[in-house]
Amino acid sequence: MARQPHRMLHLIAIYLAMIVVCLGAYTRLKHAGLGCPDWPKCFENWIVHANITSPALSYEASEKAWIEMIHRYAAGILGIIVFMLRANTPKKETHTILNIACVMIIIQALFGMWTVTWRLHPLAVMPHLIGGMTITTLLCVDYQKKFITRQSMVIPPQVYTSLQILWVAVFIQIVIGGWTSANYAALVCPDFPKCQGQWFIPVDSLIQGFSWPFGFQSYEGGVISGEGRIAIHMTHRWGALICTVLVARLSWQVIQLKMQLPKVFVQWFRVLTSCFAIQITLGILNVRWQLPISIAVGHNIVALALLITVSVLLHIAAHHKILNSKITEYYQHATI
Repeated sequence: MARQPHRMLHLIAIYLAMIVVCLGAYTRLKHAGLGCPDWPKCFENWIVHANITSPALSYEASEKAWIEMIHRYAAGILGIIVFMLRANTPKKETHTILNIACVMIIIQALFGMWTVTWRLHPLAVMPHLIGGMTITTLLCVDYQKKFITRQSMVIPPQVYTSLQILWVAVFIQIVIGGWTSANYAALVCPDFPKCQGQWFIPVDSLIQGFSWPFGFQSYEGGVISGEGRIAIHMTHRWGALICTVLVARLSWQVIQLKMQLPKVFVQWFRVLTSCFAIQITLGILNVRWQLPISIAVGHNIVALALLITVSVLLHIAAHHKILNSKITEYYQHATI
């Protein structure tokens, strides 16, 4: 495949992956995850309509089924595009990231099925959310690697280390956010910054919140105790505070070492801080305004943007670190 069409297909895959993540969040927030009781069809049909069952579906049930099937259609098209992208990647280019993305898509499809067959079990819902964000991030990093040229500069080691720590923290925070959503714990704390008047979480509540519930017919609406959900929600808030400290630390380092950093790194870091500020604001608004669907979906999308941004920054930093080591090695051999 010619490079320009290949690049265009790559961009289409990225944008569609973002849409699929957005649709997944919307499906979950509209409580449409069980809008279709079977998988991959919906009531044993590929096309949803009111008379698909007898008696006919209500307007609300029909709407939920459509939301769920649109999400499945978009995810299926994305899978086809990513596999096409992998099949048409020139042999001279590395395939590692796309190979991982293809494997992730297969795993993601399995978790999509288990989300339905396990009746919205958190251990299916949460990995399904994380999988969608991971696939999108892999596609973005692969695009940066293949189509964006980099200038040669050295990344200070302390910045690189701080960025690695921040990536781990952001990823864990997204996992906890997924667990919060999967267990319907987003609305358990109507106040801010405290949660039902308390700052800290008892150990027993933490154990309840992060246990793996089994033995229920359905997990829609959540099955974990109220104390457990408070623990989940507060853990997510404490995670946000830790991420804030790490972003502040990295910001200080970037300000101090700005002249030593590539311009593209500083530009992406500005995107990171902007996304982070928006994300904190959306998180607070979710509590204050009782989870309006537009704000809640936006919270998911900005979380994805944060993961992508930190991953791209880490890729840029790793590129310059490798490049600098090769340059140093070259000059050492030349001197000898």
